[in-house]
Amino acid sequence: MRIRTLVITGILLALITAPAFAELPNYSLFTKYLIDLKGWDSGEPTGMNMNGPMGEMASANRQYTRNDMSLNAQILAGNAAQMAWGPFMMGVTIDSSEELVKTTEHKGYKEGIIYSKKDKSGSIMVPFVGTSIPAAFILEYENMNYETALEIAEQFPWKDIEKVFK
Repeated sequence: MRIRTLVITGILLALITAPAFAELPNYSLFTKYLIDLKGWDSGEPTGMNMNGPMGEMASANRQYTRNDMSLNAQILAGNAAQMAWGPFMMGVTIDSSEELVKTTEHKGYKEGIIYSKKDKSGSIMVPFVGTSIPAAFILEYENMNYETALEIAEQFPWKDIEKVFK
């Protein structure tokens, strides 16, 4: 939970302090990439665009549930996406009795993993580098191990999402 708080704080600081990038697309353009997951119940994707004197952010979200497990898939764009990768930038791995934080790479994409061992919850972040607008895919998960969450995250069409922000 401490690491997740750090990520959220980073996002909020990004919105306050980072310079603005090019105008962000409307969140509705990328809700279609929050796909149906076989065997999971889900609501309709939601989202928002936020614009203020300190920058812009666009976010699309979709909630999923199955038995006691839950997921929140998010596509995040703007300053907040750039800052959310902060805890993973140095490539440090932390493995304690309570938490795991590490970066991996799969099919050419970096993956940042945060896992609370006690709660069996955490998040996976995939930053899209080389895009004209900072963007990322984030999957928060509860009541499952990070390996299962990573398999689910990799079902989303990362290449198609990335193209929206090229």
